[in-house]
Amino acid sequence: MKKQLIFVMALWALTLVQTVSATVYYASPTGKDANGLTRETPGNLSAMLQKLKAGDELILLDGQYDFKSTITINKEGTASAYVTIRAEQGAKPVLDFRQQAYGSNGVSLKGKYTHLIGITIRYAGKKGIWNQGSYNILECLDAYGNSDSGIQHRDGGHNLIVNCDSHDNFDYKTMSGTSPDYGGNADGFADKQGDANPGNIYIGCRAWNNSDDGWDSYQRVTDGTPTVYINCITYNNGPATFDMTNHPRYATDKEWFDTCGETLSAYRNHGNPNGFKLGGKSTKHNTELYRCLAVGHRGKGFDQNSNAGNMLIVNCTSYDNDRNFGFYNNNGYHLTIYNSISVAPRSGDQLQSNVTTQSHNSWNAGFSVKTTDFESLDVEHLILADRQTDGSLPETLLLRLKPTATNLIDKGLVFNGFEGEEIGNHVSYEGLAPDLGCYEYHADQTQIIRVDGNVDSASSDAPCYDLNGRRVDMSYRGIVIQQGMKFTR
Repeated sequence: MKKQLIFVMALWALTLVQTVSATVYYASPTGKDANGLTRETPGNLSAMLQKLKAGDELILLDGQYDFKSTITINKEGTASAYVTIRAEQGAKPVLDFRQQAYGSNGVSLKGKYTHLIGITIRYAGKKGIWNQGSYNILECLDAYGNSDSGIQHRDGGHNLIVNCDSHDNFDYKTMSGTSPDYGGNADGFADKQGDANPGNIYIGCRAWNNSDDGWDSYQRVTDGTPTVYINCITYNNGPATFDMTNHPRYATDKEWFDTCGETLSAYRNHGNPNGFKLGGKSTKHNTELYRCLAVGHRGKGFDQNSNAGNMLIVNCTSYDNDRNFGFYNNNGYHLTIYNSISVAPRSGDQLQSNVTTQSHNSWNAGFSVKTTDFESLDVEHLILADRQTDGSLPETLLLRLKPTATNLIDKGLVFNGFEGEEIGNHVSYEGLAPDLGCYEYHADQTQIIRVDGNVDSASSDAPCYDLNGRRVDMSYRGIVIQQGMKFTR
């Protein structure tokens, strides 16, 4: 019997808010027009931001927008009339802050019901995006090279962060007194501290090569709904060193780099090398993680970090971290974990049985896992590959179950006890029960007999499917299955 809750994730359908748009404006890196009402006469970005009101839309044309100071976006949209700031279709506008003084944020987002889409934020003197608002949507953003966290939330709640990347952020001047403490602040996504507020929702986001954690929730307190992570990936955060030789921040902070005593090609990092850090200082941060992946950290893949809240982990995978799962501080927290996989930890795992409800995981009695259960362990392919045209994660063979992994396929526990928003829309499985791990095995894979690289499909007339079993047309790029064979277009 096949039992499945079907959910097809279409990015624009997921996050698009039905609004009655009052005015559409345009901005470009060289825009000067006072009105910015047409693509042919775009305005200056800072000036256009001042004009926006509920329901308005600002379209950013392609190119690099250079800034020396913080951009503040403080707008009050409504649930039916968001303020939208987005890239033009097919464009990649870049907000570049390399000339900004160290210690200043790039984008300061306040207010409510603002929707940012398709924008790159890089080389800020502090955080790339500093969000203190509520009900904002951050979609298809790329934050990198900033001097603190790529995207940080504090105060507010009910924000949706979908299909965003945050990587290679490094606070290279952090000091602890007179001693260097470089790297201890720059997380991929920081959702921490502040007063108790409802949780935010992360869907399809990636964090890699940040100097501190992939996600950091130090001293986060949730009030009402928990923080939710769905289909999120964290990889190789907290690397031992960074190569700052040709970093764009060098020109701004040349004096610092020339006197800090560090070797630029191997600039030491003192940050925490963890994936999902779920709390800190015994505050109560209620969280739910579904189909998330943590790989290749010198610390922990999933880290309690003394969180005293309730944590729910379902169908997650942790691979090649020092400790794949680290839940160790008995301070009143409770961990519930089902259908998850710990594969090849370097130093084992920590799961206190007296504060943990666990079942149907790879380490529980009657279950097992080995590296040969997976089609591929090529992590960088998933991290470095381009996202799909709708913004969703690239489809690769990383940690996809082989048909021979009968110890993991259909062996999970059917579980629907989620409190957070959105997860229920993504709960799906094939066969008699969920598989273990973050990626569900699909029956289409049973007919794969070879992999041909960089070639077109065998026939334009034969049906073609992606790795999730969805029918795709000839314009689709990625790994496809056609006539029992796998191809990379």
